[in-house]
Order: sequence, then structure tokens, then C-alpha cells
Amino acid sequence: RAIVDKTRKRDFQSYHADLGHLGIGKNVMGAWDFHTPGRKEHRCFRGDRLVIGEDDKPTITSIEDALSADDIKKGDWNSVHIIAKGNNFKLYINSKLSSEFTEHLPRAKRLKNGMIQLQLHDPGMIVYFKDLKLKVLK
Repeated sequence: RAIVDKTRKRDFQSYHADLGHLGIGKNVMGAWDFHTPGRKEHRCFRGDRLVIGEDDKPTITSIEDALSADDIKKGDWNSVHIIAKGNNFKLYINSKLSSEFTEHLPRAKRLKNGMIQLQLHDPGMIVYFKDLKLKVLK
């Protein structure tokens, strides 16, 4: 979910699933990243289950049998499945849960809707996407 950042700190306020390469940091591949001016920007790395309380305090526990670096196919297609339902967000890669977060902040502080973006960080980077599907959950 992403919306234009009216604070101009960034281009967009968003929650995004980080599908970066394994070399950019420990447990970043398969993590959630938060760009949310006006509130805390929590960490939710690969293997983390994050619960954000009404007071914006995080509780992080480990996901049993979470995605590991060895589960990533190098030089081949990887399947990514993102479920954003209400205040719960799950990121699966190759059918394994990588990270998950649930937020219990007041609705006014949540990103409730917005666009879907595919972001590349480096100008010379080449990334391929195929078979993109979008399903509205009720």
C-alpha cells in the first residue's frame, strides 16, 4: 500500500515487501520495510512476525520454519505471494512464509489503501516480473 507522502520526506508513504538481493543486508530478502512519516518505522526482517500495538510499540517473535537464504532460487524464477488483508500482511517466497506483520494502531494512522508499486533501487538493475495476479480479498 502506498500513497503520496505529503510531508515530502520521501516520494511515497508505504509498507513494502523487500525482494532485494541477498547481498544488501542480513535477512533483508523477504522483509517488510516501512516508510511511514509521522510514526515509527519498525523493522520486520525475514523470519520475523511483528505485531505493532495500539501504542505503536513493537513485539517481534520468530516464525517457525521461515524462509531461509537457501530457499531462494539464484538465477531462476522465484514465486512471491503477498497477502494484505485488513491490518495483517504476509510475505511468502516459494511457498514459505518469510515475514508477517499485524498492526493495531488507530485506523487514522494506518495505510488503509493505495497503489501497488514495483520498485527498483539501482539505475542499472534489471528485474523481470511475470504472471502478476491481483485478487481483492473481502
